[in-house]
Amino acid sequence: MYIQIVKVIIIVSILYVWLVRYDNIVKEFKTFNLPEWLRDIVGIIKISSSIFLLSSDIRIMYVGISGILILMISAQFVHLINKTIFMKRVPSLVLIVLSLFVFFYA
Repeated sequence: MYIQIVKVIIIVSILYVWLVRYDNIVKEFKTFNLPEWLRDIVGIIKISSSIFLLSSDIRIMYVGISGILILMISAQFVHLINKTIFMKRVPSLVLIVLSLFVFFYA
C-alpha cells in the first residue's frame, strides 16, 4: 500500500514539473548551459519512466524506477558542478529517497 502511494507521489511530481512547470525546466537547462536536445531527451525519459511505474509487471516498474534514479543522481551532479544552493537540490534529493524506497521495497 505504501509503495503505491510513494509511486503516485513520484509520478505526480514528475508530471507536474515536466508538463505544468515546463517553463522552469527550460530556464534551468539554460542556466546550466545544457543543450535543448538533452532537455528533450531527459523529459522523454523522465515521463516514460514515471509511466512505467504504473505497470503491473515488476520488471517494467524496475526499469522506470531505475531511470528516475539515474536521472536524479545525474541532476545532483549537475547541481554540485554548478555549485547551486542546497534548496535547489532538495527536489532531486527527495525523488532519490522516494525512488530508493520503491526500488528496495517493491
